[in-house]
Amino acid sequence: MATFFSLSLILLLSLTAGHLLRCGDAADAIDGVCAKTKQPPRCVNLLKSSDTRGATANLAVLAQIAIDAATDSAGGVKIKVHNLFLSATNQNLKSIYGNCQNLYANGLDELYIAPEYLQKRNYGKLAAAAGVVGGGVRGCAAAVAKDAGLKQGNDDTAVLAEAIAVIAKLLVQLTVILSWHRTVSVTGVKSIKSMASAKIASDVESVSYLNQREAAEIDEILMGPLGFSVDQLMELAGLSVAASIAEVYKPAEHNRVLAICGPGNNGGDGLVAARHLHHFGYKPFVCYPKRTAKALYGLVTQLESLSIPFLPVEDLPVDLSTSFDIVLDAIFGFSFQGSPRPPFDDIIQRLVALGNPNERNQKPPVIVSVDIPSGWHVEKGDLSGKGIRPDLLVSLTAPKLCAKKFTGPHHFLGGRFVPPAIAEKFKLNLPEYPGTSMCVRIGKPPRVDISALRENYISPELCEDQVEADPFTQFQKWFDDAMAAALKEPNAMAICTAGKDGKPSSRMVLLKGFDKDGFVWYTNYESQKAHQISENPQASLLFYCGPLNRQVRIEGPVQKVSDEESEQYFHSRPRGSQIGAIVSKQVCFLLSLFTVIPGRQFLYEQQAELEAKYSDGSLIPKPKYWGGYRLKPEVFEFWQGQPSRLHDRLRYTPDGKGAWEIERLSP
Repeated sequence: MATFFSLSLILLLSLTAGHLLRCGDAADAIDGVCAKTKQPPRCVNLLKSSDTRGATANLAVLAQIAIDAATDSAGGVKIKVHNLFLSATNQNLKSIYGNCQNLYANGLDELYIAPEYLQKRNYGKLAAAAGVVGGGVRGCAAAVAKDAGLKQGNDDTAVLAEAIAVIAKLLVQLTVILSWHRTVSVTGVKSIKSMASAKIASDVESVSYLNQREAAEIDEILMGPLGFSVDQLMELAGLSVAASIAEVYKPAEHNRVLAICGPGNNGGDGLVAARHLHHFGYKPFVCYPKRTAKALYGLVTQLESLSIPFLPVEDLPVDLSTSFDIVLDAIFGFSFQGSPRPPFDDIIQRLVALGNPNERNQKPPVIVSVDIPSGWHVEKGDLSGKGIRPDLLVSLTAPKLCAKKFTGPHHFLGGRFVPPAIAEKFKLNLPEYPGTSMCVRIGKPPRVDISALRENYISPELCEDQVEADPFTQFQKWFDDAMAAALKEPNAMAICTAGKDGKPSSRMVLLKGFDKDGFVWYTNYESQKAHQISENPQASLLFYCGPLNRQVRIEGPVQKVSDEESEQYFHSRPRGSQIGAIVSKQVCFLLSLFTVIPGRQFLYEQQAELEAKYSDGSLIPKPKYWGGYRLKPEVFEFWQGQPSRLHDRLRYTPDGKGAWEIERLSP
């Protein structure tokens, strides 16, 4: 058992030094213990695999698991490793990483079957990482015991073998999870499968691509057995296109949109997109040269009712950049074959010319293609090498094979209507749509020149004779405006403090009340900001409201609110938040550290203990180390963004006579 305690100690000491260690660092440390205790490194070698050595993992979780596996509250031996992670009947494993609070035991096994699944999608690196412990935990434990020449019946060696094996497996498990670059919450095996599929599919090489036959067959199934109508699919597709445009090109900079619509379903998608873009704040124009004999589901009538102009081909400027910021290419879809005929051949050449900088003297409009860049082969791409070069491609249902040849900066997937039956039949591996969005990016967004990011603010002027004489009243007006705009957490504020060393620090907190006496927030009285306030009881607050182009800065002295006020607010909070305040203190006390903790698992355990303690609904006592602060303003500054950086800045300071003086500051 001494060996196992040494392993745990090394992991814990590595963590409390404040470092996030590489897997290889942990392996080197454990190798040292094995060498001293003459234990074989066979299972330890799993930690040194080339597939995991370079991965960054938070060993805090492993440290806590190791401690839990070795000790109970009385300090005795307790084989929790076997009970928690190896039992086939235990389906309630605690979190091993981030928000994976309900990661089931079968879920762990499922992910270790995953290599075969992943390899089919050309994700070899993760497959190899997940497959490092393909022999399973029990086999790994047996190997350690066998190599050590130990008898299987020896309790101490069994604990050692299983502990090393579990640490090895969990470390690889963390590598796989971290490779997804996302903290996730799962509730079972099915969730884990779908989550892995969605995240892996966000990699360009892992996304499924359709050939022309498959794309046509999917449409037939959608409009046949699955009961979709053509106009329903057009509506969903057009909305996806408009949403993709809005994700990348904001109407303030790219307002004028020319939608060029062909005679088929792709043209219908473009008409729907134009209608949505109008409602999104853009100014669309439509060129629809070859209208169908039958009105296309009332789309033209809908656009005309919105006064969206229809432009004949002959009225289009030769150089489209003189009149438009975006050109929407909705001419031909995946069913098109052959060479474009008039007037579309000429239109396509105009779009091609937009990508030729040698013939241009000004910034061209961006080109957005719907599903297939018009004139491209649906499977082989731009055969001539002289076709349209769109800036944004919006693939519908699933990307077509030609999308592999797309080299523009933005590729989105739209058409959020693919049912599981189709995804399974065609083995589609597609990215997960975020939230309620109708589009999702494929691949990484292009790098942005940060120096070029700028916003030309358009706001009403903030004049001295129009603001309130009392800054508290003015703040209330602006706060009400933020509430009316339905902004998320309008009470969020940055609080800046500095201790006696003069080094400032900032963090976001939530305002919980204000009146003539000041602005109130609540926190742990043993936090960094609390220590700084005790040394230097001055602070500044900053409220930022981006959608309204506003900031409010407030400065002044800080003092604690009364115990009665803190007590009253504490018990108005949800019980989970009350327990969270206590957990924060317990962690610091148990580790004898300031804020370093051994991972979220440790928090969950403390939380579970307190929830059990107060499960009868009894009053949760407010900790003495938790309460509120009040900043009494001595300075207010109200900032309103204006064009060309000529911002409004009005400062309020006490005039010494019970009122406030208002001064305008330089932008």
